[in-house]
Amino acid sequence: IVKNDTLWTASENIVYVSYDGGTSWAYTGPVAPNVQEVYTLHAKANTVYAGTLGQGIFVSQNDGFHWQAYNEGL
Repeated sequence: IVKNDTLWTASENIVYVSYDGGTSWAYTGPVAPNVQEVYTLHAKANTVYAGTLGQGIFVSQNDGFHWQAYNEGL
């Protein structure tokens, strides 16, 4: 995801964020212990959504540093 100078990317179950256009990256930790793979990311305002393999959708309201399941209604 690219939003101004902020970028997010995922590798396996971990999301990384850069606030300087990709010069440096912060490790945000795994989305959840049981998540094996993040397949898609979406950002809107300060909220980031992560679509995962088999465990549904997770949401973070602080740039990806803390995640919670967002599967209600699925």
